[in-house]
Amino acid sequence: MMNTRHFILIAAVVSLTSCSTALFSSGFSTEVAATEGLAMLDPVSAIFYLDEKNKESFSDSLSQASEALMEQLAYGLPLDFHARIPLNEDQREEAVAFLRYAEDGPRSRIQELPIPGVLDSLMEANGERYALFLFTEGMMRDRRGYAKEIAGEIAGAVVAGVLSAVLGGGGVYAAGGAAIAATHIHAAVLDSQLNRVVFFNRDFRQDENIRPLDAEAVNRQLRRLFRPFLK
Repeated sequence: MMNTRHFILIAAVVSLTSCSTALFSSGFSTEVAATEGLAMLDPVSAIFYLDEKNKESFSDSLSQASEALMEQLAYGLPLDFHARIPLNEDQREEAVAFLRYAEDGPRSRIQELPIPGVLDSLMEANGERYALFLFTEGMMRDRRGYAKEIAGEIAGAVVAGVLSAVLGGGGVYAAGGAAIAATHIHAAVLDSQLNRVVFFNRDFRQDENIRPLDAEAVNRQLRRLFRPFLK
């Protein structure tokens, strides 16, 4: 799976400015999903690891473990999945690239863009109108590297505080606050008949150090994404 992993390594740039924002079509609902049926496309994850020297690298093992966890947690949602559709290398790349492009613009773009032909054809070949796609990106940090970064931030805060006092500004320095872990989830329901996204949400919370493999925390995050749809 090296080709896909390499692509996701390039594409997965974690945003720290976005927040959760649901967007869905009024024509799609839990009742419609139950009537028409809802399939699940293979989840895709891009998880990075920061070692004790705070050197970042893409982790195949963590990414694969995250994908397995996301599939397990998704089946726990009250969405009545009745089928799972595997994705090959090209389909994984197309799905991630589509979400990246759709998100990089106004919110309306997500519902205006046709879904990738390779995914549309795959869903139709499997006789599915609706399918959920989950893309997860995140990072885990070595505790020793984390401790070093925190120590550096504290030292920087002390120096900044002294300089502030010397210069008479009286300002307060706020350290950046290194995170020891992060998990960001994108969720999209694709409609092969309309050839559009009919549900989309993402969670890029900055106030929680959610480990990508912490099942309990990630499950809360995932359910938070679907709360506007399931209420």
